[in-house]
Amino acid sequence: MFYDRWTMRGMLDLDNELKVADEFWDFLGGKNTYKDLLDCFERIGNLLKQK
Repeated sequence: MFYDRWTMRGMLDLDNELKVADEFWDFLGGKNTYKDLLDCFERIGNLLKQK
């Protein structure tokens, strides 16, 4: 019970404070940052997979 009060219910405004995945990266780097980041990981992954 105590833990619940200090986490999601009491301390975080999930609509305005918690950002994950595309919302987080686009907030940091601007529009499409998340997509660009995923594209980079995919390209590098494909290059390394060949080795």
